[in-house]
Amino acid sequence: MEKTYSFFEDVYFKTRLPIITDGNADKVIAIAIKFSETFDNIPSKLKKLVGEAIAWELQLKVLSEWKSKSNKRKKSLLASADKLGVINSIPKINQRASNYSEEINSLKTWFANLERINNVRETMSIKDFDFIDSIKPAFASEVEKLTRIYDESDEDGSAELGHLRYLYLIWYVLFSLEFDSDEIIGTIERKRL
Repeated sequence: MEKTYSFFEDVYFKTRLPIITDGNADKVIAIAIKFSETFDNIPSKLKKLVGEAIAWELQLKVLSEWKSKSNKRKKSLLASADKLGVINSIPKINQRASNYSEEINSLKTWFANLERINNVRETMSIKDFDFIDSIKPAFASEVEKLTRIYDESDEDGSAELGHLRYLYLIWYVLFSLEFDSDEIIGTIERKRL
């Protein structure tokens, strides 16, 4: 079982276990169920991940997507956890409703993968770029929109606009952090093209 899983991890997961996010959790649970049907158990490396996947699916916001079937879904997930022997591996879920919880989770996922994200220029792998896009916080996309080049027919104007927006973001961050005027101006001057 462990050897089969190691092979599967190399081929399917490309040696990296997936980050539990929307869309990945149900796949991980399905994989674990398939392993249990084949081997009457699941590999030890998969147990923690399955616990996290079931915890993700048990969140109120995820269950609410099932509308009238949410209670049935919850019972099914707990039955699967019991059958897979991971009922005690499910992390505690903070069900407190928050307007910010989704963005907080996306930013935590981003920073948990910072080393891989920072190394993307070295790998230049489509797989890594796709991964980064899949976990990018909405806030990051909004910031990138502010500095993105728009008009391909006006390369100079677009580049200048993007650069000035970038300088504005630097000013905004430093001003908000109460840096003194000389430090702000010095930083902006160093970042000018």
